[in-house]
Amino acid sequence: MPLHTHLWVASQANAWLDVGTALLVLLLLRDRRLGLGAAWAGFVAVIVCPLLVFLSCYALSESLATFLTTLTLYCALRDDWRWIAGAGAAFGLLQLTRIDGFAVIPAIALALWFGARGWRQLARRGALFVGVAAVVFAPWPIRNLVE
Repeated sequence: MPLHTHLWVASQANAWLDVGTALLVLLLLRDRRLGLGAAWAGFVAVIVCPLLVFLSCYALSESLATFLTTLTLYCALRDDWRWIAGAGAAFGLLQLTRIDGFAVIPAIALALWFGARGWRQLARRGALFVGVAAVVFAPWPIRNLVE
């Protein structure tokens, strides 16, 4: 694929990922009962963020990493085990995209803790999150070690 075609396709994908991130921020703020005004303000803040607009113009992975980080936090704040598994899957993909995604572990731990009712449930939520994240992430480094 020629470079200009690659840049065009990647820029389009990045723009859609940034819109997805903005929608997740809207849903996060709406679900936290901060009001619809705060939710729309968060959406607009993401859409007009100069750094995201700048980075979406290049064939870089920042838009994907930002989307996966926001998706991880959105899923981790839910109560159902399927959402926790989704958070683990998103986090595993985030590690494949950018390894510095480990910087959000304190925020994820807090999100898992907020949804837990007691230490046992927190431990189960954490184990499910880590297990799914490891299953998603592990094949890549294992393949590299084998080769």
